[in-house]
Amino acid sequence: NPELAAQIKQMMFVFEDLVLVNDKGLQKVLRKVETSKLALALKGASEDVRKKIYKNMSERAGAILREEIESIGAVRMKDVEEAQLTITKIIQELESKGELIIEGRKGGEMIS
Repeated sequence: NPELAAQIKQMMFVFEDLVLVNDKGLQKVLRKVETSKLALALKGASEDVRKKIYKNMSERAGAILREEIESIGAVRMKDVEEAQLTITKIIQELESKGELIIEGRKGGEMIS
C-alpha cells in the first residue's frame, strides 16, 4: 500500500534527519543531552549533522564537545547507535509536544 508506506516514512526519524530540526528546537534537545552522550552520537555522524550541532552551541560548548569527541577514541558502533537513538527519542518527544519543528513534516511547514 503506497499510502501506508508514505505515512510510515513520514513518521520515521533517523539521527541524520537532525539537520531538519529547527534551531530553537535543537537547542532544547542539546540542553537535555549529556555532552558525553552527544560526543558518542557524533562519532558516527555526517559533517552536516556536526555543523548543525555546533551552529546551535556556544563557541565554548562546541570546543568542549570537539575535545570530548577526540578524547573518546575508538568506540563500538553499537554504542554510537544507542547514543543516537537516545537523542532521536528526545527529538520525537519534543516534536510530539510541539516544542520543535522538523522541516518537511506535516504541520511543520513554516509560513512567513
